[in-house]
Amino acid sequence: DGSVDFFDLDEFADQWMQDCFEPDWCEKVDLNFSGSVDFVDFALFSKNWRWKKIIADLDYDCGVDFSDFAILAAQWLEAPGLPSADIAPLHNSDEIVDVLDLALFSEDWLERID
Repeated sequence: DGSVDFFDLDEFADQWMQDCFEPDWCEKVDLNFSGSVDFVDFALFSKNWRWKKIIADLDYDCGVDFSDFAILAAQWLEAPGLPSADIAPLHNSDEIVDVLDLALFSEDWLERID
């Protein structure tokens, strides 16, 4: 949903010490894509606790700009890459970067977190 909160902590705990593989990386809990949910992932998770993400900020630089658009464009009509531009629908990936993702991306265009 774009924020790191208790719902995410619950999912994190469910995936703890699990082996992870592409494309879902343990429901996206393997934050460093290492193949397992471990203390490194917990450190990354903790660092972002109670943080709100802009959904279309694909490069995690706290803003939506041309670098994010380049990521989306590179994956256009393809399966998502890393980082994934498959942002729509929000809670259930459809495994293709298409007009639904572009529409959601457009809603966040030039948004920034300061």
